[in-house]
Amino acid sequence: MTKGLSATPRDLAAEIDDAVQSGEDSVYSEEEFTRLILDRLGDEGVLDNPIPLYQEGNFGRTRYKITGHSIPDTEDRLLLVATVYTGEVPPRELTSDEIRGAVMQAASFYKCSCDGLHVKIEPSNTEASDLARRIRDIHDQIEVVRVVLISDGLTGLKSIDLKNTKYGTRVLVDLYGIERLHRVLGDGLTRDDIVLDVVEQTGSPLPCLRVSSGASDYDAYMAAIPAALLLELVTYG
Repeated sequence: MTKGLSATPRDLAAEIDDAVQSGEDSVYSEEEFTRLILDRLGDEGVLDNPIPLYQEGNFGRTRYKITGHSIPDTEDRLLLVATVYTGEVPPRELTSDEIRGAVMQAASFYKCSCDGLHVKIEPSNTEASDLARRIRDIHDQIEVVRVVLISDGLTGLKSIDLKNTKYGTRVLVDLYGIERLHRVLGDGLTRDDIVLDVVEQTGSPLPCLRVSSGASDYDAYMAAIPAALLLELVTYG
């Protein structure tokens, strides 16, 4: 498998269409796109062992949908994947409603799983039922739920603030639109830049104390970083 993403959105769309027509793996373009992207994000170490898993439905009045997941051996974090596949070339900018809707449905899978979703999932999807049951069993150990949205559309830098979900578990949202996927998976690049808005996350700039002397040819500063901010850096890193 070639790790680099196809050179253009048109090439990517053609690659997905070829895979769908060949009858290999999923017969649906959205699922094939998800499998392709998660394989490559996993190969590059951007995501830790992501597993494609398509499950959607209703639990009471709540609509949920995921297209992938990952749980480390420590069971203190949960990754849920949401996909918005448009198949449009050239790619268009996704609306805020499209992005937020997909992210909220993925987060809802976690909430519903904590409330016993596994007993409502059709027996034919054993993998999804097993995941929902596992989430219910370990939810008190899960400190962070990371929702990763992947898309062949443009996501830009839209801000999504979920803060907390079931039982106060923190939710982090990571957007991988086609523009970011090209930066991360394109030739010669294996990791994306990590950008963290300290003011947005903590409500104020980090106080820094200058520790270098006037005679130094460099400036050095000392700062105390809040534990919550460090957690965010570790989770995204």
